Amino acid sequence: MESFVFAINAVLPLLLLVVLGYFLKRIKLFSDDFLAKGNKFCFYVALPVLLFKNIYDSSFIHIDWKLILFVVVTIFCVFFVGLILITLFCKDRSKKGVVLQAIFRSNFAYIGIPLASSLFAAGSLEAQETLAYVSLISVFAIPLFNILAVVSLTLFQNDKKVNLKKTFLGIVKNPLIIGTVIGILFIVIRTWIPSTSFFVRDELTFLYKTITSIAHIASPLALIVLGGQFEFKAVKDLWKYILPTSVFRIVIVPLVILTIAVSLAIFDGPKIAALIALFASPVAVASAIMAKEMNNDHILAGQIVVWTTMASGITIFLFIFVFKSLGYL
Repeated sequence: MESFVFAINAVLPLLLLVVLGYFLKRIKLFSDDFLAKGNKFCFYVALPVLLFKNIYDSSFIHIDWKLILFVVVTIFCVFFVGLILITLFCKDRSKKGVVLQAIFRSNFAYIGIPLASSLFAAGSLEAQETLAYVSLISVFAIPLFNILAVVSLTLFQNDKKVNLKKTFLGIVKNPLIIGTVIGILFIVIRTWIPSTSFFVRDELTFLYKTITSIAHIASPLALIVLGGQFEFKAVKDLWKYILPTSVFRIVIVPLVILTIAVSLAIFDGPKIAALIALFASPVAVASAIMAKEMNNDHILAGQIVVWTTMASGITIFLFIFVFKSLGYL
């Protein structure tokens, strides 16, 4: 019973915010313009600030390179397995890049980070450690997700030639990457000049409080906006792509990776929580935007985002319940 309540308390707050956003859009309290601007605010301001604050508040004195190596290697492995699968079974070129991207790219920023925040009691040592690991993982995972997504969509792009310079600048200018990089710079400065440790937090209190306020609204607002953007369209002809891709993204990938993680017996509760947040999350919202911009099947990409997000409420709950019951959380 304890594990069931633990899982419910972790997942339901996220789902209810998504449902709230969907409901408010249906009753026309949210307009398309508001949601578009809200999404931009989350992507360009709130989420980068959240990532920066999580990194800034972490000392990273002892970086767990085993965890980082595990994350990077597994992301590459999932990418190459997905590449083999779409080469063998996906015949429509316009859909190959979309499916490949969906297989390895999770919604770590919008779903994973809020999920990690809700797994343990606020302010507890476990919660602090989990957020620190999530921030550390984001430094490597978010840039890698974006780079591999560009590669995926470029490999199977229709007609239009790829502008490598524009593609590279798009990766470098990604707000989530910028937020993590600035956070790392503060860590480096504190390492070289110990007297600057938490200068913003302790000396420029007004600035730190502003950053904290923005960080606090990032995850709830992102989830509400995400729900408001859901569109359940007729997808009869797309189910042969949506169903297997969704199963692979939110069931097979996290199941295999998390099983390997616990089998290695080198990761504790907060690290397992961070891995669940990274690998059990649904497909990233930005994947549909990128698919459209890079001349891939954005309709399929958008529907995969919708259905994996809704179904992940069940799968994430089951993963948390099982791992809590087995004593890994």
